[in-house]
Amino acid sequence: MSDPSYTYLLSALHIATFSAPTHIDHPGTTVQEIGALVLRALHPFAGSAELTTYVLTDPEWHAQAISHVLIALAIVASLTAGIWVFRRTDRLGAAYVAQAGPLLIANVLAGYSGVRPEPLLIAGAHLWTAVWIVWAEGQIDLQHRPTWLAIAALGGVCLATKYTFAPLLVIPLVLLPDWRGRAYFSAAGLAAFLITIAPAWPRWRRMASWVFRLAARDGGYGSGVTTFRPREGWGHAILSTITANPAFSFVLACAALVLAFGWRRADSDPAASRRRRLSLVVVVAMSAAVVFVAKQ
Repeated sequence: MSDPSYTYLLSALHIATFSAPTHIDHPGTTVQEIGALVLRALHPFAGSAELTTYVLTDPEWHAQAISHVLIALAIVASLTAGIWVFRRTDRLGAAYVAQAGPLLIANVLAGYSGVRPEPLLIAGAHLWTAVWIVWAEGQIDLQHRPTWLAIAALGGVCLATKYTFAPLLVIPLVLLPDWRGRAYFSAAGLAAFLITIAPAWPRWRRMASWVFRLAARDGGYGSGVTTFRPREGWGHAILSTITANPAFSFVLACAALVLAFGWRRADSDPAASRRRRLSLVVVVAMSAAVVFVAKQ
């Protein structure tokens, strides 16, 4: 194990001993909460001082245990997404997309092991992808309140896992039928996010300051001077992000070309119309994600 695994392990230990986590950058709170549950499950009768001693005496073993749980959750999410999509759509290809799509991003896949946000981010992306594939097939009604509340909760939890999920939240905000629905969805997603990061509330000033620096400063990871202009070298960072993820970039480019040449094709099938709308929103959201990641 290596950084950032130990950083997340120590924050998980803080939560397990009923104090605020110290690492709030991503914010990664879901990773720390699951880590805290694993630590408590491994030592159910230990007090805070005993648990701290156990973890600090053998941090590698405890970090491996948390990592195994995170990987298991990603695998379960992948299986759940694939099976659910296939049962709702009867389309094997759609099920493959739900399972394989999130794995196209090389730098996310590279972080699959260890105590870090990527396994949970992948798990959330599997479920998020499945939701919108099923919607495109007409099997989800976004005007059904429990449905959009569940989707909003999923979005909020994924955002609490890592801020890089933010561009994907554009999808429901575009596809929801009216502004009232978008406002309710945003409020529900924000509530889910705030509830999920509850252990980090005592650090809210530091968290807000880091997010502001990340957005406003012209250097990577919130460094440099405060300016909302694109930082020097941002174009190179975007190109590096694209070349570092060739499979993702190739699929994104192909999707954009298909949309460009096929958008005007007349089609009375509502499902085909929904697929085209979803494809357009996904291309825009993933392009925004590339820029978002390059900014960091």
